[in-house]
Amino acid sequence: MKAIITSFLIIGLGGSAFGQGSLTLTTSNSNTKFSVSNNGMFFSNPSTTGGYFVPKDSLVSAIYSMAFMAVGEDANGNLKGAVSQFMNSDFTPGPYLLNQANYSSQSYIDKYQFSLWDVTQYEIDHHAAHWMDAGYIVPGFISNWPGNGNTGNGESLLLAPFRDLDGDQIYEPQFGEHPVIRGDRAVYTIVNDGKGVHPSGLDQAGLEVHMMFYQYNDSSDNALTNTVFFQTTVFNRGTQTLNHFHVGHLADFDLGNPHDDYIGSEPGRNLIYVYNGDLNDEPFSGNPGYGVMPPAAGILNLDGSLNSNILITDAANFNTASKYNNALSGLLPNGNPLLDGNNQPTTFIYYDIDPTIGWNEYSGIANPSGDRRTVTGHDEVVFGPGKILCYNNAAIFARKHEANLTASVDSLFHVANHIQNFYNNQDFYCETEFLSLPEEQKLSVSIYPNPAKDFIQVEGLTSGTYRIITLEGKELLAGNLENPIIQVDSLKNGFYILEITAGGKYDRKSFVKE
Repeated sequence: MKAIITSFLIIGLGGSAFGQGSLTLTTSNSNTKFSVSNNGMFFSNPSTTGGYFVPKDSLVSAIYSMAFMAVGEDANGNLKGAVSQFMNSDFTPGPYLLNQANYSSQSYIDKYQFSLWDVTQYEIDHHAAHWMDAGYIVPGFISNWPGNGNTGNGESLLLAPFRDLDGDQIYEPQFGEHPVIRGDRAVYTIVNDGKGVHPSGLDQAGLEVHMMFYQYNDSSDNALTNTVFFQTTVFNRGTQTLNHFHVGHLADFDLGNPHDDYIGSEPGRNLIYVYNGDLNDEPFSGNPGYGVMPPAAGILNLDGSLNSNILITDAANFNTASKYNNALSGLLPNGNPLLDGNNQPTTFIYYDIDPTIGWNEYSGIANPSGDRRTVTGHDEVVFGPGKILCYNNAAIFARKHEANLTASVDSLFHVANHIQNFYNNQDFYCETEFLSLPEEQKLSVSIYPNPAKDFIQVEGLTSGTYRIITLEGKELLAGNLENPIIQVDSLKNGFYILEITAGGKYDRKSFVKE
């Protein structure tokens, strides 16, 4: 993880809860201020004109809202899944439970109903360095991290990722264990689709969704400080295999003034974006716009799994299970294929931003600008019980002060390249790498001393291979276990992971080098 000093900022709680008793939290650690709700909605706040502000101290929002969506088919072809749409979400706070009656237990409500977890890397590092100090008290944001679920209530044992120093799968912050996050500040949320009747009409699918939103505070990198990353991990906690399963987002782009926008797709970069329909983003309804030579904003898929971006022209009637499924699959909501400017089928709306030719809203069609909503879909998969999917995205922003309608879009493409390269070079991981290994794949080994100064000794294994990696997954040392001693004197002081493999089985042990 890039070492950047974190700044402390005050957290604000959104004044309105929405979507089945959910909570909205607004936070910032860079040049972007954003809102997250614990019902599958984000970059939205019902008490403001948007939920994604760039610059953070301005009153102008670049995105009005985004909503997570997931739909598949059971063995009989019935649609199952969940979607969130501002005031009506199929998702409720907390992990999935097989027994619906347990959603009403007071312990579950107290822990999850109004919970969003916000933590900084600075705070984590401080805890890791001082937990053994006399009189030290574990801060609430560390102690309340949802590392473990209540298995007696039907929750999974392992929930949010944490550094398990003793390998017992129990989150013990009083013994130095701590959350594992990305970036300099992260907001974490857990939602499920298992409680009650879905407002969308979709049948429950047994989904549990973890989302981590994170930022970097780096004054030397404007593109990075204008970016919010978000990782989405989807668990099939149910009992049915979901065929033709798609996940995606409903994106309501309001770039400042919501009535003068254009949208586009850039499939080669796995990017969807919004830009202004003219060179002046005017004030609206007493709210400021971005003014002359306005910016562009977009959502970048960092995994290369983006499959579609479909324009929703009739948002009021985008309200049935089949329409959600069609849009996530890359079809128009009515099930017809999307046709491009050459009358050929495509899954990406307005995929050419060439200012003189091509299929775009500006020169290719000359549409009247206005309010724009799209649904993005990712690659189709078969999603069986116990399976896990992981997606990584980033909200990006660019502004180029030129009297050219597409100048900010061109700049946004450069930002997309920069953020993609940054992501590719960080050895990023999916949070599931910090969850338990299946018993049939685990070795039974132990290591000592821990903390270690010059070496680690491995007990319970006479041969195999090993590698030592950082918390971010970067390999530092590797070799064969020809004897039980592994030299670590070349490592800098800090936390590391020892991975040991033998006979098709493996294990991970965390240790401290001092």
